[in-house]
Amino acid sequence: MKGRSSRQTWPLLAGCLLFPPAVLFVGMLASGAVLAAAGREPVEPPPPQAICRQIVAEQVGPDQSDASAMIQRALDQCRTGTMLKLVAGVKGGALVSGPLQLPPGVSLWLDRGFTLYASRDPQAYDRGQGVCGRNTARGGGCRALISLDHGHDQGVYGEGVVDGQGGQSMQGRAESWWQLARRAQHEHMEENAPRLIQIRRSHDIVLEGITLRNAPNFHVSVSQTDGFTGWGMLIDTPGDARNTDGIDPASSSHVLLAHNWINTGDDNVAIKAGTTGPSRDITIIHNHFYQGHGLSIGSEVQSGVSDVHVDDLSLDGTTNGLRIKSDRSRGGLVSDISYAHVCMRHVRWPLVLDTLYNPRAEGDALPEFRDIRFSHIHALEGGQALWRGLGAGHPLRVAWQDVQVDGGRSGIATHLRLKLLGGPASPLPVGDDVWIDGHPGNDAAWGCGDAFPALPSGISPADTKESASLPGRLAHDTGAAGTLQVGAGHYATIAAAIAAASAGTRIMIAPGVYAERLSLDKPRLQLVGQGSTPDAVRIVAATSAAEVGGTSRTATVYARAPGVRLSNLSIENAFSRLHPGVTEGAQAVALAASGDDQHFDHLHLIGYQDTLYAGSAGCASEQGPCRPARQVYVDSRIDGAVDFIFGDALAYFDHDELHGAGRSQVTLTAQSKRYPQQISGYVFDHCRVTADAAVHSISLGRPWRDFSTVVYLQSWLDARVIPAGFSEWGDRQRLKTAYYAELDSQGPGAALQMRESWEHTLARAAADRWRLPALFGQRVLPAR
Repeated sequence: MKGRSSRQTWPLLAGCLLFPPAVLFVGMLASGAVLAAAGREPVEPPPPQAICRQIVAEQVGPDQSDASAMIQRALDQCRTGTMLKLVAGVKGGALVSGPLQLPPGVSLWLDRGFTLYASRDPQAYDRGQGVCGRNTARGGGCRALISLDHGHDQGVYGEGVVDGQGGQSMQGRAESWWQLARRAQHEHMEENAPRLIQIRRSHDIVLEGITLRNAPNFHVSVSQTDGFTGWGMLIDTPGDARNTDGIDPASSSHVLLAHNWINTGDDNVAIKAGTTGPSRDITIIHNHFYQGHGLSIGSEVQSGVSDVHVDDLSLDGTTNGLRIKSDRSRGGLVSDISYAHVCMRHVRWPLVLDTLYNPRAEGDALPEFRDIRFSHIHALEGGQALWRGLGAGHPLRVAWQDVQVDGGRSGIATHLRLKLLGGPASPLPVGDDVWIDGHPGNDAAWGCGDAFPALPSGISPADTKESASLPGRLAHDTGAAGTLQVGAGHYATIAAAIAAASAGTRIMIAPGVYAERLSLDKPRLQLVGQGSTPDAVRIVAATSAAEVGGTSRTATVYARAPGVRLSNLSIENAFSRLHPGVTEGAQAVALAASGDDQHFDHLHLIGYQDTLYAGSAGCASEQGPCRPARQVYVDSRIDGAVDFIFGDALAYFDHDELHGAGRSQVTLTAQSKRYPQQISGYVFDHCRVTADAAVHSISLGRPWRDFSTVVYLQSWLDARVIPAGFSEWGDRQRLKTAYYAELDSQGPGAALQMRESWEHTLARAAADRWRLPALFGQRVLPAR
């Protein structure tokens, strides 16, 4: 097989003394996998030996006719216990296929160098309802590319690739599968898109060694299956591709996930147990996660989840780390869950146990989390924990042994019973109805060492022909005129590559720290970081307004040209970090974006005062006209303290984190719309407002100019958000002409009943006019 291995081999659950000896099952008895008792390593399952038929592919690339009929006919001619082998020929090695059904007992082998491309024709996957490739009230209207239904003793093997082409336009449509999914999110609908591999009502199934990428929807879905092994797979899809879960076992038992590498746009692994049955006896060992939402249990747990054992896991840049989530509408018992030897880096929420995942949910399916055990858990570079029990009668019951979040905050904790079993414990949860039994020990902390290997060769997190663009995203040309490399023996500096680039060039930047100030003045220029997280590629300068004679001259990166795209980068103006006592003339911009049709995703912007300038390209006067600047910011984090998002662009922020730091009173926005007709305003859709422990109060914004316009849609607000929500800028009269609004804010700071009378509380119908398709499609802000 591929031979991808973890950094070291740990005895299964070795050193984790929190739970009694037990036998951990690795299903796959008939297919050759071996039972793994506590203290023993699972054994790689061998593939079937007999080859039924072989198809040699001489084609290259995805632009060819559909070969599904030929492949399905060959599968149907194979007998139980054999496999069909797809092999690359001398000149090529690719076939395009629509849905394939593996007969019971028949396996599929994808040889090294071979790629199976998923057809882009929605009609090929349609279940007969005519909805595949469209958004409807309910999803599920598409068949999977590869299906195993009522299968047994079979699987998909080899070192080949399955490419779902999720980022490419659907046949006969103007949008991709990923664009469809993002549009469904904003329309409150469900997308109908095919999964790559769907396993249902089966037993003893193996997926081994294959690479899965660019899935239109989930990569691997396993339901009502007894005995499943996922071994040595590479799952690699961009982090902004919505609903592209890595591996989802649901209502299944005797599951082993080992030696996998998962980089994707949603849950790396999600264990579910809805109404179709429980999930139990699940072992997850020697795995590496990159972009994604981490390792989740839930939110559907009505039938119960038990006996889940996680050991030797690294999470590098995921949004969440170890998460159990549910609510009153889909809760149940989650018990006997153990996590051991887990290393995390650049993870926003390392530890999450949340019985109020949807706080508005109603019902009597109460979630109960107990016997949850953490041993030797280390989250590097900070993060925040969330421990939220259902009530005093249903508290979380958790045990710790050596759990540490470096530089982390105590987080949010309610209704928690925590037992300490030795070793470091930092930071301890603090909150309402939190009881801690025991004391931290003095033992040496678990060290992560070389726990974070680079993602194996495949596609880089952002290096695809088309990103998961939002619906209505500005339609500039994303086709690169060429690709330049920075680092690794190519251009030594980013500035040198920019000087050599032409319009539309993509510049790929190797991990490292680049002490440069950059100007992007060529249309459609793309800067893409090649690290596993935005912080792997750091662009840093330290320039203040006092030094250079004005805020507009301080930016680390200027994005002035239309169509500029920045992805997977960290951009910092470090002036305040290096001069913490200086406040006069301390304005110091990290990113100054003033071009039209610009897109920014997976960025980490770091500053203090005026971190991000999202502004227009210039105005003739205060009464206009102004040159429009339409910008989208996706899945990014913006750090600052004073007016740290400011300007007069029309800027849409989607699933971003606004993080206050550096002073006791933080102000997030200073929007500066000049006149009623200006194409200008900030919309924050499903964003998170957070802050460091030293911050006492957070203002959502203040009006820089008379017609300041800021809207928060279904965003999570920290408890320190001031009751008024927004604050004034000297002249209180501006609050009468400014437009500030919220829709369904969530979190402890969502005290809408305490907002000032001049703030607008939106109804859902009115809020739809502020979402991206309507907002940018109209090219103007809706009339108030």
